[in-house]
Amino acid sequence: MSKTPGWWRTDVARPQKRDDGMMTRIDIRWHTSAEQAITKAMAKVEALGASVALTDAVMLLGKARDRVADHVEQLPSARESCI
Repeated sequence: MSKTPGWWRTDVARPQKRDDGMMTRIDIRWHTSAEQAITKAMAKVEALGASVALTDAVMLLGKARDRVADHVEQLPSARESCI
């Protein structure tokens, strides 16, 4: 298993994959505090019950977490949104 490196500097992007090939964005040990907060918000929304509106909310939160990961990993899609 990969060690969690000290990449949490503003001038260094998080690697997209761990040494074993798994995406870092799906490993909670690599999440930023923003990604952790969104994950917690998703769990709170899911705890409210089941409805189409709540499912939509969870899906939107998931997209938000992915966009944060895009930024942290400095993918082109994240850079383009800043132009």
